[in-house]
Amino acid sequence: MEIYFDNAASTPVCAEAAAAIADTLHYVQGNPSSGHAAGRMAGRRLRESRGAVAGLLSVPEDDLVFTSGGTESNGLAILGTVKRPGSRIITSAGEHPSVLDCYRALSERGAEAIYLRPDRNGAINQDELAQAINERTVLVSFSHVNHETGAAADIAGIGSVIKNLNRDTVFHVDAVQSCGKHVLPMNNVDLVSVSAHKMHGPKGTGALYVRNLGRNWLAPLFFGGGQERGARNGTENLPGIAGFAAAALACANEDYGRITRLKGRLLEGLFAMGAILNGRSDGSAYIANLSFPGLPSEVLLNALDAKGIYISAGAACNTKKKAAANVVASYGLGAERASSAIRISLSRMNSMDEIEIFIGTLGRILPSIWRKRP
Repeated sequence: MEIYFDNAASTPVCAEAAAAIADTLHYVQGNPSSGHAAGRMAGRRLRESRGAVAGLLSVPEDDLVFTSGGTESNGLAILGTVKRPGSRIITSAGEHPSVLDCYRALSERGAEAIYLRPDRNGAINQDELAQAINERTVLVSFSHVNHETGAAADIAGIGSVIKNLNRDTVFHVDAVQSCGKHVLPMNNVDLVSVSAHKMHGPKGTGALYVRNLGRNWLAPLFFGGGQERGARNGTENLPGIAGFAAAALACANEDYGRITRLKGRLLEGLFAMGAILNGRSDGSAYIANLSFPGLPSEVLLNALDAKGIYISAGAACNTKKKAAANVVASYGLGAERASSAIRISLSRMNSMDEIEIFIGTLGRILPSIWRKRP
C-alpha cells in the first residue's frame, strides 16, 4: 500500500478533471481564436472554464488570465508590475522560490528589494511592513498559505496596511496553496496566483487574477497573438484549462473539518514520538511541518519512501538544488531544526486509516535511525 502525503507538491487529479481533459482532447479540436464553428466551440469551452475558475475566487471572469501554472503566474504578476529601476518592492524571506528569484532578478536590474523576516510562527510583522512602505513602493508580494509550513497570512490586515499608506502600491498574493481550500479576502488585493495541480487539477495549468485587467496596466512576459487580452500571449492549453475548471467546481467537496481532524491526529501521534512543530498549529490544516532534531530530513524521507510513504522536506522545485530554500531557517528556528524539517501535506483524498498507518510505520522506523534526546 502506498500513502501519498506530498500534496503541497502536487495533488492527484480528481475524476472530474480527468474526464473534462479527456472530453476536450477528444471532442474540442479547434483553436479558441479561430472564427469557424470548431473554433467557436473551443471558445465556448474556454469561456465556461474561465467562469468556473473565476467563480472559485469570486472575481470577474474578464480579469482572469490563464497561465502554465503558479510559477508563471507569480512571474507575470511580479515582472509585469515592476517596470522601472529604483522601484521599491517588498516580500518576505519565506516565500516560494518563484517569488524570491523574481525579486533577485529585479534587484539586479536596479530595484530595491526589501525582505521582511517572518517571526517564529511565520507571521509578518505589520508594523515592520508599514515602515518599509514609501512613495517608491511599487509592489508587495506575500503568500496566503506558506508552501512549506502552512502558516496563514493575515491578508486582510496586510492589504489594509498597504493601501492606507500608498494606494498605488500593487498587492500580489500567491494563493497557490490556499485556492480551493481557504477563503481569500479580496479587498485591497490586486493580483492573485493560483495553480490547478495543487487542487486536484492537471499540471501545467494555472491562472492569475488581475484587478482591472482591461486597463492594460500589467506588462506581458512575451508577445504574440493577443490571447488572454494581451496579458499572456499564445494559444491556450484548453484541455488543461477545462480540467482546471472541473477541479475548481469539485472543490465544493472539500470538508475542512475532516482535514482538520486528520491533521490533529497526525500531530498527536508525532508529538508523542518527540517531533517539534515548526510554526503554529493553527495554520492551514493541509500542511504540517515538523522536525526530529538531529535526524536529517533526507534520512527519514528515504526510510519512509522504502515503505511506500511519500512526504517531503520542502518545495519540490528546490529538491534538486544543493542549497534548497529553507523557510524554517527564515523563521529563525536554527540550523538543526531546518536540516531536520519534514513537510506532511494532506488532501481530501487522504483518510484517517492512512494517518494511523503512517504513525505506526514511523514509530517502528524511528528507533533505528534517531536517538531521541533526553
